[in-house]
Order: sequence, then structure tokens, then C-alpha cells
Amino acid sequence: MLETERLRLRRPTVDDVDALFLIHSDPRTYAHAPELAMSSCKDAMSLFLSWDASWNEDGCGYFIVEQLTGTVIGCCGLRHSALGGQLVLNTYYRFIPEFHGHGYAREAVAAAIDWTRRRHPSLPIVAVVAPSNASSRRLAERLGFVENSITDPPLPVETEELMFPNDIVYRLPAA
Repeated sequence: MLETERLRLRRPTVDDVDALFLIHSDPRTYAHAPELAMSSCKDAMSLFLSWDASWNEDGCGYFIVEQLTGTVIGCCGLRHSALGGQLVLNTYYRFIPEFHGHGYAREAVAAAIDWTRRRHPSLPIVAVVAPSNASSRRLAERLGFVENSITDPPLPVETEELMFPNDIVYRLPAA
């Protein structure tokens, strides 16, 4: 478990499936790709099982983010993924819309990056973002990510590796 000034980040449990569904079924969280919004709690259970497997296999993954009062406000973290023919840490963040605009995502993701980077210092850290998701792009840039195409050297990412061929790959420079 991690704590910041305002937030607690913890490994998800099966008790978080309803919260995962709430976050991932809200069409406002998928304004940039509405077809990705969840339609059933079964989808949320599958997501939880995938996240839990990452934690079990790699010792890191996506966190549940809650206020110190215990109110779940989102999820974020990093987990192992393959991109450009190499193992990377993929950064993920999704928050309930009522909690947007308060700096929670930046605070939580920065803590998750720091925690994960200390455990896996040799792995590149990336964020794959839809071009139309302006707020996600701004957050990545505020956290220090730069577009992969201008990193030295860039990851040799093939469009087939991305969920959507126009997605932008951001890379966090080494600490």
C-alpha cells in the first residue's frame, strides 16, 4: 500500500469489482473511445483477474486509488507489457469523472511510477494514449513523458501492437 498526502493506493481485491465496473462503465470515462466502456460486472471481474495475475506474476500492477477516507476514486499503476519487441512498464490511469480536475490523477500516478520504478529500474516506462484523449495526453506530459518518436532511442513500436493504430506512445525518460 502507498499513501500520498491525500490518497491511498492499494492492490485491488475481489471486493473492488463493483468499483471497477463503476469506473469502467461510465461513458464519460470513455468519451474518447465509447466502445471500450464496460457493459457488465462480468467484464469487471475479468479485468480484476487480469490485474491480479499481473501482481502475482510480476510483483507490480494497477492500484485502486482511494481518498484517505476510503472512497474509491479511480485506479492507476504500471504493469509489464510487451511493446516494440521489449518488456516495458505500461502506465494506466482512469478516474471517476467527479474527481477529475483536482490533481488526484497526477498525485496517484506519480506515486505509482516512483514505487514501480524502484522495483524495476531497468524497464522503460510508457503510456499509450488515444490522440483524442487530450486530458490523458496532458497528464502524461505533466508527469514528464515525451512522445516515443522523439526519445533516444525510440522504441521500435509497430502499429499492430497498439489497440488503435493512431495511438500515441509516450515514454518516460530514465530517472
